[in-house]
Amino acid sequence: MSKVNFFVAGSSKSGTTWLYKCLQAHPNVFVPEKDALHFFNLNYHKGTNWYHQWFRGSEEFPIICDPTPSYIRDAAAAQRIHDYNPDAKLVFLLRNPYDRLFSHYWHQKRKARIHFEIKDILGYNEVGNYDLFEIWVRPSLYYEQLKHYVEHFDQEQLVFFKFEHLQNNPEDLLKQLFEFLNIKPKIDGLPVTQKFNTAQKRQTRISRLDKISMRATS
Repeated sequence: MSKVNFFVAGSSKSGTTWLYKCLQAHPNVFVPEKDALHFFNLNYHKGTNWYHQWFRGSEEFPIICDPTPSYIRDAAAAQRIHDYNPDAKLVFLLRNPYDRLFSHYWHQKRKARIHFEIKDILGYNEVGNYDLFEIWVRPSLYYEQLKHYVEHFDQEQLVFFKFEHLQNNPEDLLKQLFEFLNIKPKIDGLPVTQKFNTAQKRQTRISRLDKISMRATS
C-alpha cells in the first residue's frame, strides 16, 4: 500500500473529531474506521505491518490520513513520522489553552472518568499535583510541542488552524485545508455544522471562578 501521507496531529478538544468526520466523508480522503491509532507514540513497537492493516483499501485515494491528536505531545512521534514519510503533510487545530483544558476536563467529568476537581489540576491546593499538571496542563503548552515538528518538516508541509476559525467559518477552514492537500474543495455532504464530543460543561461556582482567575492572570 501507499504510505500514509497526511496526519491530523493535534490538538485534542480542538475540533479534531469534527475534522475526522469531515475527512471521512470526502471522496479523495481515506481515513481508518478507528481514529486515534496512536501508532507513532504508544503502538510503535507493533510495527508497520500492524499500522498498515488499518489502511487496507486505501490504494486508490490520493490522501491517506492518520487522525491521532496525541501526536502533537510527543517529540518522538515527530521524528518517527518524518522517518516514516518525510514528505507527509500535517494539520494542527489549536484552541485557547485555557478553553482546551476546561473542555477536556468537563468532557471526562461528564463521562464519570475522573472524580477530582478542577482546582486540583490548577494547583489551588497548598501543594500542586505534578501528575495532574503533566496530563492536563502540558497538552496546552503548544510551543514546546510544535517546535519538534517545525524542526523536522518544512513550512509548506504544516498547516495550523485556530479553533475560532472552525467556530466562525468551518467551510472556509475546510476549503483552505483541501487546497493545502491539493484535493477537491468539496463541502456539500460533509457534516460541517455538526458538533462532536461536546463537553456540556456544568457552570458550578468553582468552575466560573477558576476560569475568571485563569484569564485574569494570562
